[in-house]
Amino acid sequence: MPSVHYNERAWGIELISRINAYCTNRTKPIIAAGGEHTLRGSNGSLFPDVLLFGDEQGVRVRHGWELKFPDTPVSDPDFYSNAEKKANRLQVNSFLLWNVNEAVLYIKGVNGVFLERKRWGPLGVTEREMVRESMPLWEALLGEILDDLNNFFMNGELKSSALHEIIDDGFMAGFIDEFKGVAAGSIKNMANTSAFIEAEIQRWWNLNASEYGKKPGGNVEYNIIAMVALTGWLNRFLFCQYLKSFHQVAVVVETVSLGCSLTEAARIFQNISVQCDFLQILFPTIASEHIGEEAWQGLCQVNDLLTEAGRVSVSQEVLQRVMENALQLSRRKAAGQYATPNALACFLVGLAVENRIGHVMDPCCGTGTIVRAAYELKRSRNQTVEGALSTLWASDKFQFPLSLCTMALADPQAMGSVVQIFCSDVFDLRENNAVVLADPNTGNKISRMLPLMSSIVSNLPFVRFESIEHDDQGIRLFLQSIEEEDQISKKSDLFAYIIVYLEKLLQPQGRAGVIVSNAWLGTEWGKKLRAVMAQRFCIRTVVISGAGRWFENAEVVTTLLVLEKKSEHTRQEPVKFVTTLKPLSDWNVDKTNAMIADVLASTGDHVSDLLRINTYSDEELAEIEQVCASWACFFSDVRWILDIRTSLTKVSSLFQIARGQRRGWNNLFYPQQGHGIESDYIVSVLRTMADVHTYMARSDVEAFCCSESIEDLERLGHHGAVRWIRSFEGAYNNSGQPLTEVLASPGCYWYEMAPNTLADIVLGMNPEDRLFAAMMSRQGFVDQRLIRMTKLSSHLDVALAHALLNTTLGMFFIEAAGFGRALGALDLQPTKLRSVFYMLNPALLAEQQRSDIKEAFDVIKNRDVLHVRDELHMEDRRNLDRTVLEAYGLENYEGKITRSLLELYRIRKAVKENATDN
Repeated sequence: MPSVHYNERAWGIELISRINAYCTNRTKPIIAAGGEHTLRGSNGSLFPDVLLFGDEQGVRVRHGWELKFPDTPVSDPDFYSNAEKKANRLQVNSFLLWNVNEAVLYIKGVNGVFLERKRWGPLGVTEREMVRESMPLWEALLGEILDDLNNFFMNGELKSSALHEIIDDGFMAGFIDEFKGVAAGSIKNMANTSAFIEAEIQRWWNLNASEYGKKPGGNVEYNIIAMVALTGWLNRFLFCQYLKSFHQVAVVVETVSLGCSLTEAARIFQNISVQCDFLQILFPTIASEHIGEEAWQGLCQVNDLLTEAGRVSVSQEVLQRVMENALQLSRRKAAGQYATPNALACFLVGLAVENRIGHVMDPCCGTGTIVRAAYELKRSRNQTVEGALSTLWASDKFQFPLSLCTMALADPQAMGSVVQIFCSDVFDLRENNAVVLADPNTGNKISRMLPLMSSIVSNLPFVRFESIEHDDQGIRLFLQSIEEEDQISKKSDLFAYIIVYLEKLLQPQGRAGVIVSNAWLGTEWGKKLRAVMAQRFCIRTVVISGAGRWFENAEVVTTLLVLEKKSEHTRQEPVKFVTTLKPLSDWNVDKTNAMIADVLASTGDHVSDLLRINTYSDEELAEIEQVCASWACFFSDVRWILDIRTSLTKVSSLFQIARGQRRGWNNLFYPQQGHGIESDYIVSVLRTMADVHTYMARSDVEAFCCSESIEDLERLGHHGAVRWIRSFEGAYNNSGQPLTEVLASPGCYWYEMAPNTLADIVLGMNPEDRLFAAMMSRQGFVDQRLIRMTKLSSHLDVALAHALLNTTLGMFFIEAAGFGRALGALDLQPTKLRSVFYMLNPALLAEQQRSDIKEAFDVIKNRDVLHVRDELHMEDRRNLDRTVLEAYGLENYEGKITRSLLELYRIRKAVKENATDN
């Protein structure tokens, strides 16, 4: 009588045993079988019941089998679907279904659909109770199946997958996406149950939310917490599977399998850490023990796969590749969308680490890409493992990324060496501070003094000033430590504070290479930052991409900046403004090294198919900056500006420049139809440039504009206006403040739009493809999202000024006045335009010249404004430019002006279009 305990699991284990016996002393593609862990009967298993392994180029996963007893037909849809899903997860092109009675092999066709390739049986085994007694039948069939499969592998029909191809960033991403929902639900339930757990999670969120683009102190996003917890577990499994080749104690990771509890697993990793340290990696992440049973079973299955593969003699090199591939996803998840691409890290390190044997540090190391690049640079220049690691330092404010940074330095030759990675806020770093590290050989704590650095290289945090906690202890103490005249603007982004602070950590003539947003090139606070930097550093190199964003998913345009700390031996050198001309995806090792060599060795302007270098002396920068406030202009050769300065005047000498009406309560100031307000108090307003198609603008909406008191309105019998105003007297904003207080403005009634803010000419605050100034058909109000220009003198010839503003030179000055945003729009700030925004001086023209210019512009002003590239090809525009430049004696500069405009425009637009400049 058959045993009642003989089930699918028992049969599967017996099959695995017989497959391994079959493979003994055979030289065939299939060398071993595994899968005992999967057969434990967990719900939703990730991998097939039986795994077949091969050994070409390291361990290969051949394909998998799904097993059922005869009461499940091989045609069962769920049977097929589960096997298909697992084959795709393993990245193999085949799978086998076997229900004892019949076996079917499926191979993926050219259209991606798995099709039947071969069928074995039937054996006549139709009942569950018949399986064990039919052993001779299915055992014979097993041999036939294995022989056929080996033949299929040898003739190339069946494709295998290497372990490092399976456990890659795509697998990691898929795993996290599959399980983060249930993990998040479990974590949230635990937080709702336990006040301590909820407080722990809320505290972690407050400290880390900004790293994921979220507002600190807001509601906890449990999906992110779950992602961090799952990523932490995956990293621990991967690293300990890798570590066990060097430390016998790490072999215990193989016991973390289905049936092992979360609490027990945490204890196992703690014991490994105690005995061989690597605390940065094995440190438990937030909520790691609260992810729930379903997610935990999935994690155990991943560890089981690694264990199974390890028993087929996985080489250390393969495990290293597995870990590196999987880390790509971890780095992106840990650092949100701002993880540094490897090629960019190598470029940064190559430019900034001038002293290659000196101490190098990344004080905002995140997941360690830049530190790894610095390590590889040192090792490639024949430094020993110990020498390289002893001069590398890395720290981060947040604990979680440090595990990935430590793993990034997991060189097999470096096992047993102290890795100088620790948790610290950058503002807490001081020379000769004691840094507590661990000896990985003994687990003992050791203390080392932090030296001054020869080089600091870092991708600094992208945190806008609105999100900075200025009462943060580190920032507060730093601000107190510097002189009042050195203070940077409180509207500066966080990286500005860090750059200034880095001077304290550098040796004299030490170099800092940082990746930061481009905002410092064109903002008012950026101008102040440049002045403060100039007191401490020599700016050596500024790099921007002319071929797409370096951080594809980040809504920020970045620059790379190399600074040298000033000393008595500092040499005055020109500043190199570098535009890279190839997409980052094209930066292979040879191209990256070629660009580094070009930048370091060049002494003047230089152009290649990889990059363009424009070099400026300090004197040239200072003089040109008086005309072009934004440093974005220096990525082109704009020295011609120095030759034409005497023909220019500030636009603010002719026009008042300001934002349009900013009253802040649209329901009051933009009434709907049927408002009943007298026509005396209804004016037209231009609200957007999107509907302005020509160089002439007409107001497009009605607005309420009343400069009379309520008493005078009642005396005049204008009851419609009175009723309108009184309908808002008792209203409150979302913060509970009365509108009468919110809208109060000096010299105005609370319901008034000041009549002295009418515009003659208007600019968009964020133009993109059309660079132009529109003239109002008659003076009128414009919205706060526009920039108004109101003539200062009634004698000003506004039509002439309008024409001069819309020459190609005028377009250049608009482009050069701002800086590019992530989606390709130009950011223009009225405050900056008031101080530094130039145009050709109309006062220098004779009467006939004025007439000729206006006549040439008349041909243009009523046609559609075209995109920059198209506009510059128009013959009517060329005629206008020739007429204007000849009037000023500047006709020889037409080509230089056009070239500079196009180069700056292409750089700005490249973030969206991946265009190149060459």
